[in-house]
Amino acid sequence: MDRLRRIGLACLVLGPTLLSTCAEPPREALTAGLSEESGWLRAYLQFDTSNPPGNVEPAAAYLARILDRAGIDYEMLDQGDGRPSLLARLPPARPAPDSETLLLLHHLDVVEADDLWRVPPFAGEVHDGVLWGRGAIDSKSLGIAHLAALVALQRSGVERRRGVAFFASAEEEMGGRLGVERWLKQRPDLFSDVTTVVTEGGTNRGYDGRLHWWGIEIAQKRPLWLEARASTPQALVTGLRRLVDLPPAWRVSPQAELTFARLAPHYNEHWRSIFLDLPRVITATGPSVGLLPGMEIFFLDSVQVNELEVLSDGGARARIDVRLLPDSRDSEWLERIRALLGPGVEAEVLLSAPEVEASPWDNTWIEILERQLTPTAPIVPQMAAGITDSRYFRQREIAAYGFSPFIIDSVFMRTVHVRDERIPLVRFEKGVERMTALVAEWAEGAAD
Repeated sequence: MDRLRRIGLACLVLGPTLLSTCAEPPREALTAGLSEESGWLRAYLQFDTSNPPGNVEPAAAYLARILDRAGIDYEMLDQGDGRPSLLARLPPARPAPDSETLLLLHHLDVVEADDLWRVPPFAGEVHDGVLWGRGAIDSKSLGIAHLAALVALQRSGVERRRGVAFFASAEEEMGGRLGVERWLKQRPDLFSDVTTVVTEGGTNRGYDGRLHWWGIEIAQKRPLWLEARASTPQALVTGLRRLVDLPPAWRVSPQAELTFARLAPHYNEHWRSIFLDLPRVITATGPSVGLLPGMEIFFLDSVQVNELEVLSDGGARARIDVRLLPDSRDSEWLERIRALLGPGVEAEVLLSAPEVEASPWDNTWIEILERQLTPTAPIVPQMAAGITDSRYFRQREIAAYGFSPFIIDSVFMRTVHVRDERIPLVRFEKGVERMTALVAEWAEGAAD
């Protein structure tokens, strides 16, 4: 696609907002003494892409403008609903039927921000070397690291033996149906050469200023989101009470067993013995020994009621968020939930996901991570308790990995999805360097 068409797509999708959204990024982001990549992130954070309502058009156009300047071809995937996704690619110099393409994936949308932040959540303010803003960690910083790696690869002029693509998705925070899932279904041709996906979900563990390991997400819990409705609030509350009082059933999935087996060598003898003997330690009624804080989520299906609303017609509705272990049967859970809610309550499935295999550990991307990261700390596979767009690719047998190039202290990680989200710029810029080196090795590949 030629440069004229690239510029046209970046602007024309926006119609009447063309002048404001296709203008230069905010001047303060360019003149505050920041690096190019930090300036990109600061400007990116100034677009309010809260979901709901999920209007990401201006932010997508901003990323497209950076691609324009770098001379990188892209396509704005738009259906006129304010939720365009953006796909750019640098193909291999000599495409072949068996050539591999790495897809760098992040999402444009963010969760809502309340008015109790210490700084405005979409101002992109920098204080003491820390950049504040909704999306600073989840996941606009990752997106800019991906974009910077793509731009650096283009600028380098090296002959690419493998392809690299960049995908900014519109709607991950609400389940991904109008983002990744939409385009995998409607335009599968766009992803026909993708062999590996790298996105959010990996968690790096450190303590006392030292990194213990790089966590690479290869499997995750599965969503079963429901909307329950009843003709009276009392009927709904009664059913929900039975649901949340359901006794927990503990179980060790193969994915959790693999995760903790790989983590075991990095703990002391006490925890090592527990991690390597989980089928005995975790019984159906609970663990026989004490666990680390937060460890229980890997062995339990969870049920949470997120909303409860009385309707104008006197009825009531509730949103139910069920997170299933990778090998739990959603059909069995749905039957159980409907029985517990009772005959007077209807339960509609809003989002679900089939069982999928964990992404393989014998993958070109994993080999590159092993070579580049292990001098700092070992890489270990992880099962994530949350959900990401990785599941849509795993359903199509495309290897997907959650990986963060950033080493960020827990005080900052705890701001994800809550107020005062922020990222230290020195950690962000080091992560950009790391991501750039990893993508360069992927693209350059092995000599023939």
